[in-house]
Amino acid sequence: GRSSSPASPGSNTSRIDPNQIPRPPSALGHDPLIFETRTSQGANMPPMATSMYLVRDTGNCSPRNMRSSLNQVPVSAELLTSSSMPLSVIVQPLALLEAGEDPVQVVDFGSLGPVRCGRCKAY
Repeated sequence: GRSSSPASPGSNTSRIDPNQIPRPPSALGHDPLIFETRTSQGANMPPMATSMYLVRDTGNCSPRNMRSSLNQVPVSAELLTSSSMPLSVIVQPLALLEAGEDPVQVVDFGSLGPVRCGRCKAY
């Protein structure tokens, strides 16, 4: 029979069943989700980072280019601190597009060039 004592370091036995570990649903073999960045109701929740999706730029940034660690930002610094959840943003301005996605829209300001800060000259 099996011993109920914990496995000793270096032994090959494990009491964790890999089939019982939760994992995000797999999108393999399915059509990708069409994600519109904004609808008439406002911004959409981004799809899971592990899912297959195509972005239709309708006014907000693609989650391929910018993704927050939190989908809902706490209303105060105190609430963020008490929740102990990290707030960060992953920015990938040169993220690759998936086949079938439209390129990022470019605005041409003509001979004036892009708008700059009058004080520090930053773009």
